Amino acid sequence: MLATLIPQEGIRCERCNKIFFRYAEICNLFDADSESDSSPLINGNINRIVCRYCKTEFTFETPVVVYSYIHKYFIFADCNIYHVPARKFSLSTSISGAKDWKFRVVAFAADASEKVRIFRDGLNDAAIELIKLKHIKEYRTLILEDEYITYEEITEKGIHFTKRDDCDKVLKNYYLPFSLYLKELNYNSITGDWTRIDRNWALKQTEE
Repeated sequence: MLATLIPQEGIRCERCNKIFFRYAEICNLFDADSESDSSPLINGNINRIVCRYCKTEFTFETPVVVYSYIHKYFIFADCNIYHVPARKFSLSTSISGAKDWKFRVVAFAADASEKVRIFRDGLNDAAIELIKLKHIKEYRTLILEDEYITYEEITEKGIHFTKRDDCDKVLKNYYLPFSLYLKELNYNSITGDWTRIDRNWALKQTEE
């Protein structure tokens, strides 16, 4: 679902913090099955904006829904509801008939893109979060509004992660052995309700 609009309150630049008004093409609904590997959804460049003052390119954060009939998931991204308990978005799966689907609530568009890449590669997002927390030391203390670490793909070098800044610029690459993923696969797949699988979730699992 693509709309060309001027956000009512303007667009605030992630870098210089100035507010400006301009038309923007904003997409809120994505069918992941129809997206190519080079699409903005897959590479994490959803709803990109260029600041009219400092020319920085960044993501305009707005509610986004992503779904896949092939991989059976719904992802809802909205930074404004991120801290609300996921049970507030509980879905009546008996009505939807989608008990074996994965339902995820995330904060940002980049988080939604990461989930799409994880599920595309047939991986478990819970295991990926545990790997990041246990084996990338700085992930535990990052201020996620400023920087984040995200899954990219599986390569010959191993599982590829990147560290990015708040404008999605790649700052660092990590390659971890696939054997680490296999060690975390004892965690059962989570299906049938809206759930946040993120750093806070991983921290809770490791503290219990």
